[in-house]
Amino acid sequence: MENGPRKNEWTVCWPTDWNDLPSQKPKPPPTEKPPVVERPVPSEQGNTGCYTGGLPFADLLGEDSTDYSHVEADIKTTCKMAEGKVIEFGRAWKHCSKWTKSDGSSSHINWEIQHDYDGTDDRTVSYDDCVNAWNTELGGCSTGSEQKHNGLWMKIDPNDGSCPS
Repeated sequence: MENGPRKNEWTVCWPTDWNDLPSQKPKPPPTEKPPVVERPVPSEQGNTGCYTGGLPFADLLGEDSTDYSHVEADIKTTCKMAEGKVIEFGRAWKHCSKWTKSDGSSSHINWEIQHDYDGTDDRTVSYDDCVNAWNTELGGCSTGSEQKHNGLWMKIDPNDGSCPS
């Protein structure tokens, strides 16, 4: 057996007197980072956060309105429906709410709750967490979004036309 470091082994030499090297600070040996595991994106859009296009919440009723009380009421209704639902890993809870615009045409909101893919334990939807998550998205994303909230992946997506069948 040889003396000295073995293959793939780090040897660190530290100075005994830092006054000898006033401009240098000690650097710990590099550590290996765990591999990056990409989280599957559970939507057809393939992006996270705010959507960059699509129907704005303000146009759900066919009028440009910054009064979102109708959307906030729909959030509460939808969260009441989702409350207590158990979201299993790899499964989603989906809902579509239909809206009638002032001109008689329709629009809708696609709602989706999925497991956030951190761990495999089932997640239960809480009414308060649901309302808080979707109100956060409503306040920050004018055309809908999908993001992680308290262990769940929450999607709110306003669209023109009828609910998909």
